[in-house]
Amino acid sequence: MSHPRKIKGDRMTSVKQTIGVIGSLGDLGSQLVRRAKRYGFLVREFDIADRHTSTKELSDCEIIHVCAPLENFIVPPVRGLIILHDSVMDTSRRFNDQLDQKAAVVHLLMNSAQRAVVANDQPNAEAAASHLQQLGFDPISMPVDEHDRIIARSQAPLALLCDALLPELFQLDKEGLLTPSGETLAETLRSRTLIWTPATRRAILRNPQLRELISELSNILDQAQPPDK
Repeated sequence: MSHPRKIKGDRMTSVKQTIGVIGSLGDLGSQLVRRAKRYGFLVREFDIADRHTSTKELSDCEIIHVCAPLENFIVPPVRGLIILHDSVMDTSRRFNDQLDQKAAVVHLLMNSAQRAVVANDQPNAEAAASHLQQLGFDPISMPVDEHDRIIARSQAPLALLCDALLPELFQLDKEGLLTPSGETLAETLRSRTLIWTPATRRAILRNPQLRELISELSNILDQAQPPDK
């Protein structure tokens, strides 16, 4: 595994850029809009659910943040840098192939450390990192596969459990058949589904690094079984 590299740069800029946010009504997009305005950027918004917005307003943006699901999505013609934000970087990488490798690939972790991961094996990594610093993030660089391996172990398990267990846990809770730990699990998964849409969960579960994790868990389970008589 390679070591992540912190990216240094100038957080200050004398002239703030005009940036666009596609998916501005979503969880990530709305947070990014608020942050960009707080840091003095002129922000133009587009969301397919908001009929008052139009992709035409994004044509002269210097940077376009794509915070919407990339499945069946077409980025409008823009003159500036495109930044893809899928939490599974492999999805952004494959979408970037359709853009002839013109976009940067990042993942904003939105945690207390203000971390932003920038794919250093995709184009425009330095430009994206500099911009993210101007938004108050602390960027770090790593390859796509290394990032997705981390996410497979930290984000994806909850999405997997939401799809596999939550409906049954709700029913068991109604029947009073959950232990305290079961109640905690049900409440944790329920709170996460209030934030994640079904499309978001599907996107997370597309992480190709998940199969390695499932294989490791299966090996652990096999080792815990009693020996054959």
